[in-house]
Amino acid sequence: MAGLVSVVACAAVATWHGTASGADPAPAGGTRVAVVDLVTVFNDYELTKTLNERMSDLEASLRDQDQKKVAEVDAQTKAVQAFAPDSQEYVKANEALFRLKVEYQVWKGSKQDEVGQKHLAWVNYTYSKVEAEVAAMAKARGWQLVITREDLDTSVTDSKVMLKQIIGRKVIYSDQSVDLTKDVLDNLNKAFAKDGGPAAINFDKPPKAKRS
Repeated sequence: MAGLVSVVACAAVATWHGTASGADPAPAGGTRVAVVDLVTVFNDYELTKTLNERMSDLEASLRDQDQKKVAEVDAQTKAVQAFAPDSQEYVKANEALFRLKVEYQVWKGSKQDEVGQKHLAWVNYTYSKVEAEVAAMAKARGWQLVITREDLDTSVTDSKVMLKQIIGRKVIYSDQSVDLTKDVLDNLNKAFAKDGGPAAINFDKPPKAKRS
């Protein structure tokens, strides 16, 4: 469960304040446009890194639990095979096996749904933090519009994938002076550390995304 994520409630969530630092305002005249690389911001945001680590730990724990439950089913399957098909012992053991299989499938499905919902909530929350920081910085620096830019993945070997990537690009060229990526990321990470850093993140209690 990765991606822009990326994918990952704080024990104490402080109210967010714009952290945009000073910079030369954009030149007057016309629509003032800046860019931000959302992929870089998401991937290098310490909140995302923390959530990815928590996800990895959770997935490892669930794999252990899954293996134990599968072992229980396998053991009961062997127990059933030890009895004659027309015996009472076989009937009872087979009923127990059926219950184990049902319980296992219910557990697996519920856990997948539970983790998926929590991950989605964290993705929405993370994006709301990024969105708010970009908006605050744009307002502070006089940019009227901020659009996303992304670098081409030159390691792609499939021409169709490359063409799709090229067509999907929103920015072909942007001067470094209008790129907010580094400053947005720096501000987000400073705010994350100020709010308690990794120690303040509880994956099981994702906060609600706040958008103005």
